[in-house]
Amino acid sequence: MEQDKGRESQRVPNEPIHLDSSESPKVELARAIVFLDIDGVLATHDEYAAGTLRDQLPDFKKEAVDQLREILAAPESKIVISSTWKIFGGQAIRTRLESAGLLDRLHDDWKTGSNIVGRGAEIHDWLAEHPEVTRYTVLDDNTCGLTSEPNLVKIDPKVGLRPENTAAALKMLEPECA
Repeated sequence: MEQDKGRESQRVPNEPIHLDSSESPKVELARAIVFLDIDGVLATHDEYAAGTLRDQLPDFKKEAVDQLREILAAPESKIVISSTWKIFGGQAIRTRLESAGLLDRLHDDWKTGSNIVGRGAEIHDWLAEHPEVTRYTVLDDNTCGLTSEPNLVKIDPKVGLRPENTAAALKMLEPECA
């Protein structure tokens, strides 16, 4: 572990998630990143409240996935998982994103690391390792650790990602004019 101004961070290289074993490695061209929390954004809290999902991960809400697809239409955009779903590992994430038709939008360095200071610090640590990224947004239903994050799009966890959230995220991902 390394210490940096009172915060501890632990960065473990991400396990690769390969789309197809016959593909050759590609250079990642993403300059726009969507940091994605899953609970409350793609999977609403109502599914958890029903009590039927104690031993399984919920499916993504179709309307929320459609909104995420709109956001990912932004030039050079990719997903990075900032959700606690990181603990389930690459295969669980891959399966859910593949069933939603989003696997090809996952960045090669697909998740943020762990930082005891919080999710905002994890995101900024990830960005520090990727200077090629010029635009980003954070889709999250919880502001804990993100209160000073200027690119946060706060999602209502009861309904998930909505058109008004999509509009806000797309503004953050617009390329700057030269």
